[in-house]
Amino acid sequence: MPTQAKSAHGVIVKVGADVIVELRNASDVGFATALVDVSAHDGAGWGVQIPTLKRGKQIPLEFNWVPTNAGHAALLAAALAGTSVPITITYNLAGAPEWTFNAFVGDWGNSTLPVDNALMARAVLSPDEAMTFTL
Repeated sequence: MPTQAKSAHGVIVKVGADVIVELRNASDVGFATALVDVSAHDGAGWGVQIPTLKRGKQIPLEFNWVPTNAGHAALLAAALAGTSVPITITYNLAGAPEWTFNAFVGDWGNSTLPVDNALMARAVLSPDEAMTFTL
């Protein structure tokens, strides 16, 4: 049976209406649910956990830096101002499923300043409140 795997090529990340061009990598898109221990003495020696708060994972973006690009400039401005900005991540799949959320840019910088490679930048998105996934 042939694989059902799909290439991630073509994923689009936007800050507001501005596309983050030259995107090379976006990692760990999603959320995690915190679990708390509610084990009791009458639990027959078994631990028990229940889910509590969901939190968006920090999402590192790595891209070829184009300082004049509106999307890159918007990420840097949000990092400097400490403001939460709208983010959309659209997958290159049938139906164009996407994540939408607000995020702070909690980390910004040049991951490397190479002599023989592209000038890269890195921004880390820290989701602010709810993340929505639509198919």
